[in-house]
Amino acid sequence: MIHHHGFYAVGIKVLIAKSLISISTSNCLEMHDMLQEMSWAIVRELCIEEPGKRDRLWVAEDVCHVLENNTGTATVRSISFHPTATTKLSAYGYKVQLHQQSAKGLWTLGKSLPDALRYLHWLAYPLKSLPRKFSTHNLVELRMPCSKVAGQIWNKGQKLGNLKVIDLSYCKHLTEVPDLEAA
Repeated sequence: MIHHHGFYAVGIKVLIAKSLISISTSNCLEMHDMLQEMSWAIVRELCIEEPGKRDRLWVAEDVCHVLENNTGTATVRSISFHPTATTKLSAYGYKVQLHQQSAKGLWTLGKSLPDALRYLHWLAYPLKSLPRKFSTHNLVELRMPCSKVAGQIWNKGQKLGNLKVIDLSYCKHLTEVPDLEAA
């Protein structure tokens, strides 16, 4: 499964030997927090002014900036929302309120996601479906547990040729998942 992410087992063994990563008792790859923070800082410094030009987004403010201003480019390959951010959907205008330890903010959620997006991890996604204009063709991983998705998550007929991992656990209102045979 790791080769779908562009990694190979021999590289993982080298990183373990150098104590840069480890394998947990639950068989998950783990990395030291300081190493992870250093890698995040490197990615953020690549384009400080515009988060939409980065290939990975994980800071709530950056994700909301890209969605609000529709500044995502073909460069964006991964959007991850950290579980410590709590999202609430307002009934009017798709407003999303994010509560974090040090700051509160109110942003308007954009009506689209980048079509080049390959990894979408968003705990408690606040909307009933993915944006209608979002193309799922490049999506490799979709992890949206505990989300508010209802009915079907995306339009019928969407191509899922690259989808390898899907996690929609605890989505209480999800009633239909499109045909995954082509995935």
